[in-house]
Amino acid sequence: MSRHPHDCQCLACRKKEVLVAMAGDYPIISLSIEVQKAYLEMRDNGVDHKLAEMLALRSPPMSNTDREFWHGKCNGNQFEQTPWVGDAYRRQAEDCGVDPTGKVYISQLADYPGDPRAWVDGRGDVQRICEERGWGSTGSVNVKARNDLAPEPDVAIADDIMQDLVEDKMEASPGISAQEAKEAVTSKHKPHWAK
Repeated sequence: MSRHPHDCQCLACRKKEVLVAMAGDYPIISLSIEVQKAYLEMRDNGVDHKLAEMLALRSPPMSNTDREFWHGKCNGNQFEQTPWVGDAYRRQAEDCGVDPTGKVYISQLADYPGDPRAWVDGRGDVQRICEERGWGSTGSVNVKARNDLAPEPDVAIADDIMQDLVEDKMEASPGISAQEAKEAVTSKHKPHWAK
């Protein structure tokens, strides 16, 4: 929804009309008339879209190496605000034989908090973990999710614990059936991902 009325003659609306008229069959890559004009001239001379866009915008293509992957990530100080968490995750990794020195903990790769396999030292580690687990990823690391994975096994509450909890529920709620009590107990005590 536009903030301007349909017949608005402000500079921004007039500029947009000029860009749309200039573009014709080509996309608008910039709100700068000079950049758009350079792009259109290259396209008219047979240059493909990606190259013309890169040259008109004067922006080289991004490479996809570990250097770019790590850009902006905090190696060594990611747990600065919560050092006790970092210490616990480090101990857990070391106890499992993983040396977290020089690595970054990526919680999205963890099966559980502190998962030692979530300590990675580059794109290759992220790709390997995603492929092993059948997870998909897009961005610096592109991995297609697998659909052939077996479903997660059902997590059951131990029979003796279930029986005690059902009895407690039935005592607390007179008139409730054993099946209703079992469903209530399951709903309350099973982890959300296993319901």
